[in-house]
Amino acid sequence: MLTLFSNRVYKNTFPAVEVFAVGEEIVNFNSAKYHLVNGITHSERTGQGFLAEGQSLHMYAKGTFGYNDYFANSVIIAAKKQRSTATKRTGGIVSVSGRVQ
Repeated sequence: MLTLFSNRVYKNTFPAVEVFAVGEEIVNFNSAKYHLVNGITHSERTGQGFLAEGQSLHMYAKGTFGYNDYFANSVIIAAKKQRSTATKRTGGIVSVSGRVQ
C-alpha cells in the first residue's frame, strides 16, 4: 500500500495579496460555473442554444472567461455535475432561477 503525505497549507503563511488572489479566482470560477449552468438550462428549456453556430462548450468557456484548457474543462465538468445533481434531486427540469418546473 502506498501512503502519500501532503503538507497542510495555512492562509497565515502566505502574503495577504496571494490569499486574496486565490479567493478572487474561486469567486471567478464559481461565477463561470453559474453562467454555464444557466446557459445549459436555458437552452434545454427553450430549445435555443446559447453557443454560436458550430461552437463547442469548451471553446465558449475559453473565449468567454479567458481560461486555459485545464480550467475550461474544470468549469464545464463542475457545471455539468451541478446541473445533473439538481435534475436528479428534484426529478424535473430546474429553471434558470433554480425553481423546479
